[in-house]
Amino acid sequence: MAPAFALRRGVPAPRQSTPTTCGSTCLVVARMLTDPAYAERVRRHGLVPEELVVRNRTNRLLASPVSWQLPWPRALGTPPWGAGHELARVLGLRRRAVRWRVVRWAGRAERAELLRAWEASLASDGPVLLYVGSRWLPRHVTMLVPAADGAGVDVFEPSAGEVLELDLAAFIDGRVSLAGWSTPWLAVGAVVGRGGSS
Repeated sequence: MAPAFALRRGVPAPRQSTPTTCGSTCLVVARMLTDPAYAERVRRHGLVPEELVVRNRTNRLLASPVSWQLPWPRALGTPPWGAGHELARVLGLRRRAVRWRVVRWAGRAERAELLRAWEASLASDGPVLLYVGSRWLPRHVTMLVPAADGAGVDVFEPSAGEVLELDLAAFIDGRVSLAGWSTPWLAVGAVVGRGGSS
């Protein structure tokens, strides 16, 4: 049996195949972390086919045969509501158990509170997608995971195919340095506090 899939700093990670599949790559990797058989299938057949299947599912009108969602142009990447539906499916949670929250205009205390919640629960409640971008718009999706050393929060950065340590002080101040983007915009996951529903 193949070893369980894991993300670790300094070890190459899956890399998105197109400029607009950062969100779907994060969602494929989230499932790989929780489903060893799926991780092995991706290892054998490659990331690209799964990445595109997930992108189609997150951006279409029907999230499932019985659930509607606002469709979204593929050229604009992964919408937070589509990501929320897919993350709930990946984690085996009710659709409304995964939420999205705007962190762009949150205060320092709110962002510090979110970090404490993530440090305490990412390992048990699953990863959180973090949308980052410019001052004006969210442009890229990354994924927060438990730090390998047990302290802090790590970030899966799909455009580079690497895992980085999240700069906690910068995040509290409303700044990040991920894939050339400097502003944290949205968090999507089971642990995001109050915010929009997915």
